Amino acid sequence: MNRHFFPRLSAVGLCCLLSSLFRPAAAQEKETVLIDRFDHTRDVPVPYVESLREQVGRAFTDRGRHQVIDAQTLPSLSASRSTADREILLRTTGARYVISGQVSDYLFRREIVGDKPRFTTAMRLVLTGYDLRNDREIAPEEFRLSGSGATAEEADTRAFASLPYSLLFYIDRRFRFETRILRLAPTDAKGRLKELYIHSGHSIGVQRKDLFLVYRETDMGEGAIAREQIGKLRVKEVMGDEVTKCTIVRGSDEIASSFATGETLIVVSDSESLF
Repeated sequence: MNRHFFPRLSAVGLCCLLSSLFRPAAAQEKETVLIDRFDHTRDVPVPYVESLREQVGRAFTDRGRHQVIDAQTLPSLSASRSTADREILLRTTGARYVISGQVSDYLFRREIVGDKPRFTTAMRLVLTGYDLRNDREIAPEEFRLSGSGATAEEADTRAFASLPYSLLFYIDRRFRFETRILRLAPTDAKGRLKELYIHSGHSIGVQRKDLFLVYRETDMGEGAIAREQIGKLRVKEVMGDEVTKCTIVRGSDEIASSFATGETLIVVSDSESLF
């Protein structure tokens, strides 16, 4: 039986490595993520592996929080080299994070259900990463892709369509960034604080409904800093490259009092809101 291969997704573009020009007071500069090669077991069709790799790269690009490099566009990385040599080359790309993958447990099944054919496609993707700046591994994450349909093409499409939303939360959880509160919005008629402004925006990929957690930092002495979560924010409006208005979901009183007394408040990206 002729097996239809899922069409290749559009290639991940090589983003410019030159730093963008920011004003001195810019909130953050985007970190660079390098999408490295994906390994696979012999049962997995190579076009499927490349399509998954391209989906991962596109997910980082679409989220807008990172510059993205496709390792396949760098000939020096494509050449066969020792592990030690390759690690040196990875550090010269300017990337902070390196993401690689392993694809396995491929399944394609055709069965008859009610006198009609039914197709199923499934596979397993494990993403691993490394933070080159801090020399630490990023915890591996497993994704199970599956889809079924009346045709092989429909089963393939549904299997691959199950990945992008999961990748969004993977990026939000594993690659958080920090910022600060710029100022508090005026209180409402009853004197309640409902909104504030944070020092992040389009330049770091902030989007409407994104969530942020607010932490209060306390100096415990001898260089030890303790963080206490005191609030939660939801993005209401991205107002520019470096300014975003947020609704205070929780902790308005503590945020207001801590901000007024000059305590150190850190705002940490969390994830996209489900509502």
